[in-house]
Amino acid sequence: MKAKADVEAASKHHSHWAPVKNFILQYHSALQKKKQEVQGLMDKEKYKEAIEVCRVRYSNNVQTLALILQLNPNDADCFLQRAICKRSMRAYAAAIQDLYSVINQSGGSHEEAERLIGVTFFDIAEGYCRASQFELAIKHYTQAIKWIQLADFYVKRGDCFYTLKKHEKALRDYKKAIKIEDNDTGKLRLAMLYNEWGKLLFQQRSYEAAETEFSKSISVYKKSAKLYLNRAKVRLQVKV
Repeated sequence: MKAKADVEAASKHHSHWAPVKNFILQYHSALQKKKQEVQGLMDKEKYKEAIEVCRVRYSNNVQTLALILQLNPNDADCFLQRAICKRSMRAYAAAIQDLYSVINQSGGSHEEAERLIGVTFFDIAEGYCRASQFELAIKHYTQAIKWIQLADFYVKRGDCFYTLKKHEKALRDYKKAIKIEDNDTGKLRLAMLYNEWGKLLFQQRSYEAAETEFSKSISVYKKSAKLYLNRAKVRLQVKV
C-alpha cells in the first residue's frame, strides 16, 4: 500500500513530531478497522464477500489480500486473487507460488489456476525471447506447455528452436501446433521451414530433393507465391 510506505518513511525520520505521531496512530487505527471488517465477514464465512471488500475498496492490492490469508490461510480464492494481482505487477515467480497454493488448497486440481500457471510461464518465456535468451525461453515455454496445450506455445517454442538451428525440434513443434489448431500461423512456419531446406538443397545442386521440400512447403501452405516460384526454379534445373 502506498500509505504504508509513507507511514514507514515518516515514522523512520520524524517519529517524534506530533503531526507524524498522530498520523501514525490514525493509520494503524484505519488498518485495524479494515482487519475487523474483514474478520467480521470471515466469522460469518462470507469469504468471497471479504475478498470483494478488499478488491473493490482497497484497490485489489497484494497487502490487503494478505490480511485475509492471515485470518484464513486455506482460502484458495484469496490465493487466486493475489496471484492475479502479482501477475499484473509482473511478479511472476510469486504469482506462480500462489497458484500452486490454489491447487494444493483445492485438492490437487484447479482449472483456472492451472491455466494461469501455463500463461505465466509463457509470459516469462516471452521476456527471455525478447532478450534473445532463447535457451531460457525454451525452458519456460516447455513449462507452459506442461500446464496448458496451446498452439501458440508450440509455435513460439518452435521459433526459438529454429533460431538456434535446431530444425528437427522446430519441425515437431510446428506440426504439433497445426494439430492443436488448424490455422495459418503454424502452417506458414512449417512451410517456411520446408522452404529453407529446399533452398539449402538447391544450393547443393540436389535438385530433386529440393523439389520435394518445396512441394512439402506448398502442400502445407498454398498462399505464398514465393513457394511456387522456388519450386519453379528447381524444376527448370531438373528439366535441363
